[in-house]
Amino acid sequence: FQGVPLGLAKRVGSRLKNSYPRELVRDGKLFAGKV
Repeated sequence: FQGVPLGLAKRVGSRLKNSYPRELVRDGKLFAGKV
């Protein structure tokens, strides 16, 4: 997360975990696709 405040990053991260299935987040597929 370059140029993004840590607080904002945490907020977005928690939002993703809440809105997407836990399995996707746990497998890292969601973040792997974003990178």
